[in-house]
Amino acid sequence: MEISVVSHTLLAIFCMAGTYYWGYIDGRASLWDKMTEIASEITDNTLNYLCVKGYIKFSFDEKGEMHLHKVSPVHLKRDERLKKSKLSSKKY
Repeated sequence: MEISVVSHTLLAIFCMAGTYYWGYIDGRASLWDKMTEIASEITDNTLNYLCVKGYIKFSFDEKGEMHLHKVSPVHLKRDERLKKSKLSSKKY
């Protein structure tokens, strides 16, 4: 049985389109899951780093969830003065 060039081309295009959409639909959900997982890891790592280094104030409630506290402007002004004094004392 011989198949014509046109029939072979149409069959190949149909198969390629089918596999493309199959991968698009299947990969779409898993891609979204991967993106949300990466975003949550970035958020967790950033908060942990800021807590360990003392850049933010926080407390834990009875459920173990972290609550962030606002930093007063007095602390911010003090930190700015410290940064200026540290920068001015360095010689390049």
